[in-house]
Amino acid sequence: MSSSPCVGGEIEPSKTQPAIDTGEGEVGSAAKTAEMTQKRERFSEPDLDTVKRIKVADDADHVDYDEFRNALLLGEADFTFTRAFATMFDRPITASEYGSAADLCSRYHEDDEVKFTSSMASLAAIPNVSNVLASLNCRILGQDVVPCQRFNSVSSKFQDCSFWPDVSDKFSLIIFNFPHTDQNGKASRLVRALFKQLRICVDDGRLPSDFTLEMRLREFNEREGGWTKHRAAYCHEEAAAESSFTPVGKYPDDLRRWQELGYEHTMTKRDAKIRGLTGSVWRWRPSNNKEG
Repeated sequence: MSSSPCVGGEIEPSKTQPAIDTGEGEVGSAAKTAEMTQKRERFSEPDLDTVKRIKVADDADHVDYDEFRNALLLGEADFTFTRAFATMFDRPITASEYGSAADLCSRYHEDDEVKFTSSMASLAAIPNVSNVLASLNCRILGQDVVPCQRFNSVSSKFQDCSFWPDVSDKFSLIIFNFPHTDQNGKASRLVRALFKQLRICVDDGRLPSDFTLEMRLREFNEREGGWTKHRAAYCHEEAAAESSFTPVGKYPDDLRRWQELGYEHTMTKRDAKIRGLTGSVWRWRPSNNKEG
């Protein structure tokens, strides 16, 4: 376990999204209900006028989330997309980031542990945010043991835990926005690894065969080249085909929609906001005719 004071503490009751193993076994429904009641009492309602206006303004070409019963968000960085998404999606959300709790405290909160803890506590208090995870590496999701850190809303600290132990309520939607690494030109490897790991999880039953993967991907042309060109080379269509995923939709850029709800579109590592660039929303589902 990390020596950071942000990590550790007692075990809290399980949340409504039974996907994380804290090593304490199952907790009765009464405890779950009590926890959700406490979260609702602490949670400040979002700007409903803004949410309503954006929903009305969305046209038929934008992605819709009504069909999904829960969601896993990957690579969330500062978790501002989680907060925005929670205002539009009222079912259980597990939000995760690749960086550790200590990384998040340093990267987005200037090593201010009080500020960091307050931010994570307010995120975990949102009623439909079931889990807040750090250190979740999407490149190893198919392993038997997937270590991560879970924010404990009782102790207000992150604790070591493992992912995937309970698949009684499998994720129907996984979202990964603008996948990238801190190494130029390696985004395509990350995307390929993600598809391969998710295929493993479908084949062994940890994910349903009809789950949807959604990614927001930037699109650049030659005039926009320079230092950002490498981030356009996702090779996502080839990666999807290699792991037998079928595209089920490509939708217009919707960054403005999420930014109006508070999404900062913050890049990991460099804390840089990228706006004004074009992109698309892609969706895939596993194909039944998996190639050997």
